[in-house]
Amino acid sequence: NIVYVELESKTALLENGLRNILNKKSLAHQINRVGSMISVHFCNNPVDDFESAKKGDNDVFKRFFHHMLDNGIYLPPSAYETWFICNEISDKEIFRTLEVVKEFE
Repeated sequence: NIVYVELESKTALLENGLRNILNKKSLAHQINRVGSMISVHFCNNPVDDFESAKKGDNDVFKRFFHHMLDNGIYLPPSAYETWFICNEISDKEIFRTLEVVKEFE
């Protein structure tokens, strides 16, 4: 299915970009992705349930969320929510998102 392949490649582009940037920043993180759903957790441990998600650094998440919001990137407001990528999101918007992540301190 062409639509699924496009969504999968867009989300993979976002995942790989996020991982590269967060690794360069030496910021503890876990990225979970299934198809066009992706979540970012600021922790070293794998996240596969609510208990492991609670181990994330919520202070870092809050700063990240507000940094993204202040720069026009609207993410789910909770560390426990998933981002959903859709066909309306272009590669240009993904690259813009990654540029904003690069500016996060």
